[in-house]
Amino acid sequence: FSNYKILTELDLNSFSTVNVIIMDYMFADSLYFEHLDLSSFNTENLRTMNYMFKGCTYLLSVKLNSFDTSNVDLMEGVFEHCTEIKELDLSNFSATHAINVSKMFAYCTNLRKVNPRYVIDATGMFFRCEKLMEIYAYDFIMPRLLFGRTGFFFGCVSLPSFSPDHTGIEMVKSVEEGGYFTIPSDL
Repeated sequence: FSNYKILTELDLNSFSTVNVIIMDYMFADSLYFEHLDLSSFNTENLRTMNYMFKGCTYLLSVKLNSFDTSNVDLMEGVFEHCTEIKELDLSNFSATHAINVSKMFAYCTNLRKVNPRYVIDATGMFFRCEKLMEIYAYDFIMPRLLFGRTGFFFGCVSLPSFSPDHTGIEMVKSVEEGGYFTIPSDL
């Protein structure tokens, strides 16, 4: 469906994904999708989803609540340049095996809330997310972030207490500890 330019909606309910291991660029640069319902996808065998929605500039929402990402290794740039998306519920995402989620939300300029879990390489993960106000984090995400070079929070000017001098991995801590992450109240 990469570069798909025919319809604004697509019914994927009968689309079988049980044996799919690679979804890299699956919807990349498909400019006309506003809403995608992928709740019927069986992704238990999925291993890579690099740039899956990259460049879906009109995408407003995507239902991923049934995604099993526990075996996914690579999630680089999954939502990169999804400029209209405002909220992403990734609470069912488990990236326990993921080794790369760099640029996952880069240039999501209207993204306001996101709740990522388990990360290792997060270089530029939130690069230029200018309207991002909340990053919900769970206690176990903090120690898993092994590296993220300069630019991790570059341009995230709407984060609480944002400082252009503090955009690196050192800010991966709770707001209470002087960082940019919000601890969910349901914990």
